[in-house]
Amino acid sequence: MLGLSRRVIISLPIHPVMLVFYMITVLPLILVAQIVVVKAFTLLGFSPAVGVMLSFTMFYLSLALSPVNIVLKEIGTKIYSVRYEAEYVYFYGIPVPVISKRLVENKILVTLNVGGALIPLAISLLMAYGILVNEPAIIPRLLLALTTTSIIVYFAAKPIPGIGIAVPMFLPPTVAVTTTMLLLGTSPIILPASYISGTLGSLIGADILRLMTDKEKFVNMLGPSIVSIGGAGTFDGIYLSGLIALVLAFIFV
Repeated sequence: MLGLSRRVIISLPIHPVMLVFYMITVLPLILVAQIVVVKAFTLLGFSPAVGVMLSFTMFYLSLALSPVNIVLKEIGTKIYSVRYEAEYVYFYGIPVPVISKRLVENKILVTLNVGGALIPLAISLLMAYGILVNEPAIIPRLLLALTTTSIIVYFAAKPIPGIGIAVPMFLPPTVAVTTTMLLLGTSPIILPASYISGTLGSLIGADILRLMTDKEKFVNMLGPSIVSIGGAGTFDGIYLSGLIALVLAFIFV
């Protein structure tokens, strides 16, 4: 892990070996999903060229930027550690090192992963805008599907020491597609609607609501650590939720 500054942290969301495994197993899914994404954006009034560009952003740029995390907040843990620091005292112009110690409060850093959360969030909002413009009547049902997915994911999400917030990989997309189909039927519009429910449902349920309601539990269980929204243990939670939801919805349309 390499911290470029106090506001940006560079860290692979998964082990490099697992990243290769993800690329091998997920790549065929991405290739199928790209076709679905172009179709979804075309339904919302975007040109095929824009759909191709956005599908590239969704999948490949997300993977490329998955190591980048933006620090949003620092949460104090009331756990202190001793840090030794070298200071220099000049004696006749000669710097003499003097070792001093001070207590430093360890903190939980809450970060936003660019590839695993920020890009999927931007794509979801763009799709939601397209639905609002082209199919405004279904917005209440879309919100209900999103709310249902968020609540179910919230109860399934668990804090795990060393990882952060973890969710079963296939739960969010399965719930998103099921609720979207029940509320919207098998219209092609369920393609973008399922992506929105799967992505935002994971983001809201697993990350935002859990952090809001269980902050003390995170402090006690995780201790000093980094909780990455859309990264670390949740990279597949948001990134793959939208991808799998798209493919599942495409099967049933």
